[in-house]
Amino acid sequence: ADAERLPATGLPLDGLIDLLEACPAENKLLLLDIVHAGARRAIERQPSLPELLSKLKVRPRTTQIIAASGEDQRGLEWPERRHGVFAWFLAQAYQGEADVDANLRISADELYDFLNREMSEADLPGGAKQRPYLLKP
Repeated sequence: ADAERLPATGLPLDGLIDLLEACPAENKLLLLDIVHAGARRAIERQPSLPELLSKLKVRPRTTQIIAASGEDQRGLEWPERRHGVFAWFLAQAYQGEADVDANLRISADELYDFLNREMSEADLPGGAKQRPYLLKP
């Protein structure tokens, strides 16, 4: 989405949640990764992902959400890896590193636990911190 033309290029989160909730699948997981760009002051005025999720019109009843960053945090770029922090560890997770029980399936709990552990321990530029946020139905 283009921040300057958000209504025309973005997807309303409430609408996306409505579509997921209407899906008959038994297990649903939404991964939200928002890396904020721009001047530091503008970034600080943007809501965190937990703040954004708290404004949903209806809380998801059947969809788990793992967001890229927690309270008072923003998604971070990781220039050395040429990815955002969340995207980097998500890729590692889906390469099998999060499959704790080695059953060739990664549950939402396995994924969140892996992301939380790895992101918490990561040596990020400037000593920055970023941890995922989990919203369960």
